[in-house]
Amino acid sequence: MSAVLTLPRDARLPAIGDLFAHLEGITVVDASETEWCDTSTLSLLLACARQARRQGKTLTLLAPPPQLRRLAQLHGVEDLLFAGSP
Repeated sequence: MSAVLTLPRDARLPAIGDLFAHLEGITVVDASETEWCDTSTLSLLLACARQARRQGKTLTLLAPPPQLRRLAQLHGVEDLLFAGSP
């Protein structure tokens, strides 16, 4: 069973700080409402991807905003985050 994490509209610190403690079982991240993101958002998503891999699963990122894709490209982690995404 997949657990879904929905990112908030503002997915920057400190808004997402508490989410780091609740990543167990997350295999789907819904970013459809996210308008603002930064490197802390990438860090959270990479942590989700690590957790999913530990479970033998792939992280699926739904509706990532263009800014998030650009950040991932800039930091060289696009393949890690978007491999299992539609």
